Amino acid sequence: MIPLLASLLILAAAPQLSISQTQAEKLAEKIWQNECGRSLLGLTSWNKGEEHASLGIGHFIWFPAGQKSIFQETFPALIAFLEMEGIKVPGWLKKECPWKSEEEFRSKLHSQEMQELRNFLYETRTFQARFIAVRLEHTLEKMSVGLSKENKELLSHNFFRVASTSNGLYALSDYLNFKGEGISSTEQYQGEGWGLKQVLLRMDPEAAPIPAFIKAAKELLTLRVEHAPKERNEARWLRGWIKRIETYL
Repeated sequence: MIPLLASLLILAAAPQLSISQTQAEKLAEKIWQNECGRSLLGLTSWNKGEEHASLGIGHFIWFPAGQKSIFQETFPALIAFLEMEGIKVPGWLKKECPWKSEEEFRSKLHSQEMQELRNFLYETRTFQARFIAVRLEHTLEKMSVGLSKENKELLSHNFFRVASTSNGLYALSDYLNFKGEGISSTEQYQGEGWGLKQVLLRMDPEAAPIPAFIKAAKELLTLRVEHAPKERNEARWLRGWIKRIETYL
């Protein structure tokens, strides 16, 4: 089954996470700040050293046609979600990614089409926050697959401890969007993952939940940088990643 169709079925088959309009607006603003510095231009990015466009408040990944990567593509699933919510989506966003390279993307950064895309992404930012929350709703079950009974209990225990705090929805949703679920065997270096699953399993189950979550996330992201291929030079991003994680407090 193709990823987009699978995403459509998952999102259509289950109820959405209960999140108010006010919560969605606040979550959207925080994630937009984290990913884009709340800039319109930041809604359409292609980070140096990466092989894909990063779009919207959550920098959802959109690969050029035929591109293979260890990372999970999320932009087509967002588009499917927006359509399900009754949003009129520009037709070209439902096709293959139109940019073949970073150079081509940057050459069209100020085109009318790109400006229209930024306006669309700005106007739908609270729906993007809802999409992130819906992903979170289905994530616990997906992360539990293949775990031992002990680790399933630890994962669930830490998930709900974080979720019960005042900043818990933001921390879980943002990290999920930021570094993924941690369930793909390709999203790891030297056998070590850095997704939400790995953070929850690494947390001290008896420490205060948000500080424990932050500590585990920092440790895993530091390990990611240490294990990453040298040509990716991921150390340049670590300071920003750590700063972002600290906003969960």
